[in-house]
Amino acid sequence: MKKVKSSILALVLGVLTSMIQVDVEENDYFPMELSEYVVFKYTDTESFVKNIDLKEKKLIGGKEYSVRLIQYSWGKNDTAYFRTENQIVYYYDNKSHTESVEIPKDIKVGMTWTSTDKAWKYEITSTKAKLETPVKKYKKLLEIKATQLQNRDKTKLAEYLNYYKKNVGNVASVTNGKLMTYKLEKKP
Repeated sequence: MKKVKSSILALVLGVLTSMIQVDVEENDYFPMELSEYVVFKYTDTESFVKNIDLKEKKLIGGKEYSVRLIQYSWGKNDTAYFRTENQIVYYYDNKSHTESVEIPKDIKVGMTWTSTDKAWKYEITSTKAKLETPVKKYKKLLEIKATQLQNRDKTKLAEYLNYYKKNVGNVASVTNGKLMTYKLEKKP
């Protein structure tokens, strides 16, 4: 009888423990919370993109996401959803209604993955990349190549190199060998 009670108690504690949300350590390359907003400037124009942390959470499919408003200087707005679990950064894609990995946990050069909807392929091409933008020189960057597989996102280019700095997040994107966007150090 004691064994049965112990088993039931262990089962109940296991269920209760799984119901408690545990704060996990964030991925160093993708801070979940922004201190207000981050602005990315387009290199060839006066255009910019502003990422605003709305400091709110949204429950999608039973998972809690941080919500970011993406404002484009040409008047378009979008919403992005991110979450971290076990140091893996996930994003929720509004087009396909699926969750995919943004940045994996165990970062290794050569590691590849595909978005859940098979629209994008990602590859870690460097963990020591260097990059110079008009406002800053960076080193020891995580470089992730994103390749569009289905031409689903017609307004986006076929391939990007995205750069991330530890404890900072995304700092720039390059396409066709040319700097496309970069993070402004001071807000306009």
